[in-house]
Amino acid sequence: MQTNTSVQPTILRRRQVEQRTGLARSTLYQYIKDGDFPPPVQLGLRAVGWLESDVSAWIAARVKQGRPAGDGCGERSSVRGVVAGKRHARREG
Repeated sequence: MQTNTSVQPTILRRRQVEQRTGLARSTLYQYIKDGDFPPPVQLGLRAVGWLESDVSAWIAARVKQGRPAGDGCGERSSVRGVVAGKRHARREG
């Protein structure tokens, strides 16, 4: 007897993504615009969601980036606005 163990994709809505990542809505959309976060999937005319696998992969990459191999301490950058080697300019006004 064969068992079908294929996992169906799970869609996360914006608030769930915010909770999982700790990002604010404006930061989330800025990261998407900058190409630093996976884009959402269109669910309807005015509804979007993110694949849980994409969000989980992004979180894992951030953890790996924040913890250099062999260090074990998990040094973090103390400079706000530095993401994946980029400095994001703050909007004025």
